[in-house]
Amino acid sequence: MKLKSFQNLTTFNDLKPLRELQPINRIKVSIQVVPNESDLILLGANLLYKSHLLNNGTLQESKNITALGCSDEAMKVLKILDDYENSYIDFKEFNEINKKFRIKK
Repeated sequence: MKLKSFQNLTTFNDLKPLRELQPINRIKVSIQVVPNESDLILLGANLLYKSHLLNNGTLQESKNITALGCSDEAMKVLKILDDYENSYIDFKEFNEINKKFRIKK
C-alpha cells in the first residue's frame, strides 16, 4: 500500500483505511514468556521517574532504592529495546525489577 501525499487531500474520506498496514514491529514474541516492547518502555519510564523523584527529595532513598540504582536499571531495561531480537528479559526478571524498585503495575 502506498502512502498518499497530504497536500492533495481535501477530506478525510480520501484516505484509505489503515487496516491493510502491518504493525511497525514484526517481531512476534509470545506474551506468556517475554514482556512486549511497550511493557519495557513503561518500566524504563517508571524507573526514570522514580529516580527523578528521589533526586528532587520527593521520595526518601532507602538502602535498596537509590536514584542512581533506578536510573542504572532503567538504562539496562531500555538497552534491551535497542537489540530486541537478540536480547530480552523474561517475565520473572521483569517482575523482580518491579518488586525490587516498588514499581506499581
